[in-house]
Amino acid sequence: MISGAIVVLRPAAQNVAPGVALPAGPAGPPGKGEKGDKGADGLVRSFAGVSKPDIALSDVVATADDAAAGSATTGLMTPDLTRRHVAASIAATAAGTIGGAIAGKLSSTDLPTTKFATATGQAQRSALDRFTDAVSVLDYVQSGDTDYAPAFTRAIATGKLVRAPKLGAGYDINSQVTVPSGAHIHFEGTSSVRSTSASSVFRLTGYDIASSISGGAIFDMRNAPAGSSALRFGTGSGVVYRVALRDLRFQNCFSAVDCEPHATNYVVDIETRNLVAELTRGRQFYIIRSRGFFTVDMRVDHTRNTSQVTWEGIRLEDVAGLDIDRMDVVGPSTDTVPTVTYQDSAIAIVIANPSNGPVASVYNNGRILVDSVRGPGVLLSYIANFIGGHIQVYAALGQAVRGQNCSDFNTSISVVGMKGNAAAIGSPAVQFDNSQRIRGFAGVQNSPAAGLYMNACTDCALDVLSTGNTGYGAVESGARNRLTGTMRGTGGSFSISGTGSVATNYYANDNAFHLGPTSGAVA
Repeated sequence: MISGAIVVLRPAAQNVAPGVALPAGPAGPPGKGEKGDKGADGLVRSFAGVSKPDIALSDVVATADDAAAGSATTGLMTPDLTRRHVAASIAATAAGTIGGAIAGKLSSTDLPTTKFATATGQAQRSALDRFTDAVSVLDYVQSGDTDYAPAFTRAIATGKLVRAPKLGAGYDINSQVTVPSGAHIHFEGTSSVRSTSASSVFRLTGYDIASSISGGAIFDMRNAPAGSSALRFGTGSGVVYRVALRDLRFQNCFSAVDCEPHATNYVVDIETRNLVAELTRGRQFYIIRSRGFFTVDMRVDHTRNTSQVTWEGIRLEDVAGLDIDRMDVVGPSTDTVPTVTYQDSAIAIVIANPSNGPVASVYNNGRILVDSVRGPGVLLSYIANFIGGHIQVYAALGQAVRGQNCSDFNTSISVVGMKGNAAAIGSPAVQFDNSQRIRGFAGVQNSPAAGLYMNACTDCALDVLSTGNTGYGAVESGARNRLTGTMRGTGGSFSISGTGSVATNYYANDNAFHLGPTSGAVA
């Protein structure tokens, strides 16, 4: 036990290790009752005539409240007697813990390998413990490694958060790395992740404990073959649970995120936040089967592509419990792809269920946006319970929105078509086939054909604003449908056509409301 107002410590002395008794310093001359008497090793051993043992701690610096200044030359600390000193003790034990009021003056960064308690008895973790909460992948590179794949595998095996520091040269990962349940990888800063893997960079196999990949990574797979993906859910070997993907960019990928094919396995409780794919080489996001708690925030940007896009942007199949925060696809720019040609296969977004699939339960908490694509906009097939949000399609060469065999929709649809563009396809801008209980708002401008077509639909109610179209403002067939609003065709001649629900169709044309006509073709 050391008591008194002055604590004298020598820099760079030995640390107190847990489970090791405190060492005694070499003997010096007997104390003479004078402050500053020290032994042969430079450590003070006398204070007020009482010999004191050394306490071998390193790099402890007194604070202002300790009212002492240390000398780097002698190792002595000179007190300022005009200030209040620490009238307490340091209690060191063989277990390597330090107690007493003065412990509150110290921090774990002062004692790298030592645990201590404050004056109130609150336990403090050592700096070493704090630093080892996470591991750096750079510390797991070994001689003989040709890329960072083995280092990531070793770091993940520690069971701790894996940090990938910002690296100017980037990370080469040329073989697939498995990210199991409970593993977390965080890229600090912006670093390129390059790969030539024929499968994927990371394979995600999460199960009972959450796992994640996040941070400033830019996955660049320009040298990877067709069929590869940056991130892949391991559904080929089991159901994948509780995975979060956040703040990631993808470039030159055939696929950014996809999953392994399987007849029954699925993903569930998946979160994607701020995922952006650009310079695309194929469909970027493809999930074959999901079963709830699937949150989507993803964007596909074709504007930097230098050739025609002939592939889809996003495809989600066999979905149940889909939460859409943001789902955007933007087409090529005429600056980089000046030849504007319709591409039938380049559907921007597909959400499709099998005919015997689950009740989809899609909650659109934000928007679906398609802009300037060279193919169709949004295709919805066998989707039920699509609630909320906005579907916005602007300047698509193909049909903007099509719903097939859908039911129980309540959403808002806005379309600005490409009337007058020779490459645009002459299809109704918004079309529902064999669908029931479609409700909400449909706004269409400048369609190269009809604005809205409700084909063989029943029990639908839509507020429609359809103007400036080449064909009819709206076309309806089916039973018990009600279309209201302002619908104008070319020159204001016929704005609505259909025989299915004539008695309940009302439209405004040239500032007058009329019953819908009993004849007319889809145009």
